[in-house]
Amino acid sequence: MKIKKNVFIFAIFLLNGCGTIRSLQDQNDLRQDMRTRNSHCTTTPYMYGGITYNFCMLNADNDNPKRPDLGLHLTVFDIGLSLAADTALLPYSIYNQIKFGSRTID
Repeated sequence: MKIKKNVFIFAIFLLNGCGTIRSLQDQNDLRQDMRTRNSHCTTTPYMYGGITYNFCMLNADNDNPKRPDLGLHLTVFDIGLSLAADTALLPYSIYNQIKFGSRTID
């Protein structure tokens, strides 16, 4: 029983850094998050936004102590998970991409 609890807590921890979850947040929150990390991205699409978010984080200057770098391994691992989640959310993201276009970060 304790193992299931630990797996659940670990899953919640991973979801907190999940690129798909991060890319679905409010545009102002996403803009602030990417600016805080100095991601160098100027726009991010709704379609496959989680993968885009992860690549922006790989390119970011991670020297901000308020937003520590989770490391290359976790980001690469999250790209695979974001691919699956972004694909599952494709109907929703296509609708948003057509209706709103890409979100600007600058």
